[in-house]
Amino acid sequence: MRGPEPWPGGKVPLLIPETMKGAERAFLEDAVSLWLRSPHVIIFERTVERAYVEVVRTAGADSKIGYTGQPQPLCLPHGFGLDLALHELGHVLGLHHEHTRYDRDDYIEVFPENVHFGLGPAFFAIEPRRDDVRPYDFASVMHYAPDQLAKPGRVTFRARPGKLPTGVRIGRWTEPSRGDLESLAILYDRSG
Repeated sequence: MRGPEPWPGGKVPLLIPETMKGAERAFLEDAVSLWLRSPHVIIFERTVERAYVEVVRTAGADSKIGYTGQPQPLCLPHGFGLDLALHELGHVLGLHHEHTRYDRDDYIEVFPENVHFGLGPAFFAIEPRRDDVRPYDFASVMHYAPDQLAKPGRVTFRARPGKLPTGVRIGRWTEPSRGDLESLAILYDRSG
């Protein structure tokens, strides 16, 4: 099984621009604190590290998955909230989208025709990863909401009957789920 490279020793140097202030800085700092619930990762302020994550302001959100060995951007748009900061930091730590797991069709039915033009790859299932040994997690901060990237009035997927646990709201990210933290344990415990 393949997967992203974990950060060496679980240590992730982060550079936040001095110009990021107010609510956005607070959301980002809160997201960092929430990910630090995992004993497997340490996110700290970058000083001289050659490989690090730099928060960059862009029109959309994007980040590399896991460690690349060089400076890498964590792209966040103006007006982002805690949910998006959590999601993009999850990618930085090595987590893929939950709805792209190789076994996702056992849990959700995807409607590619409802995805906005050009955004279909965000719903492609990918090959098995190391952390796929844990149960599918509808509560993951890495799982899109059913209407995310959907054409107006449509959904991109729905949970298969009997698969969605009671009380779980898909794509409503307020903190890493138990499954997210289990994924980090799997990725980083095996990283040596």
